[in-house]
Amino acid sequence: ALVMALGLLSGCGSAIASDSDPAATELPSDPPCVVAETDEPLGDAPLHVLMQESDVAVEARVAKIEDGITMGSDRTVAHARVTLEVGRNLRGDPVERLDLYLMWSWGDRPICFAGLPRPGVGDSGIWLLTRMDSRFGEGYVPTSSHSILLTRKSR
Repeated sequence: ALVMALGLLSGCGSAIASDSDPAATELPSDPPCVVAETDEPLGDAPLHVLMQESDVAVEARVAKIEDGITMGSDRTVAHARVTLEVGRNLRGDPVERLDLYLMWSWGDRPICFAGLPRPGVGDSGIWLLTRMDSRFGEGYVPTSSHSILLTRKSR
């Protein structure tokens, strides 16, 4: 399995199933998602624990997505900078906008976590986030693979 940069960014270990891996799973989408299998300390944590472990929790809308960003040593995985417009701060220092970094694609295939769709511009939700490792810049990553709670999809 391929070790993903999210583990480096957030301290969680993640892996992605390859085409030759019998555990590889497809989600209905166009093109099909590669479903990332995660091995993380907060993978099965209840919502109140995720909230406590997050540096920031916001109710926000996706304003912009910039994909094709590579970080760390693995250049096969592209990340996206997702800019959130914050409607309400639930935890942490108050912010109006913030940048979230997500693993976005592996080759030409999108990456999905826990069978959930990737966020798109205009989507709204509650985002439980952790500051990413400063070696990779300023921004946030999801506290766990279950800490993006989309409440409205724009498409």
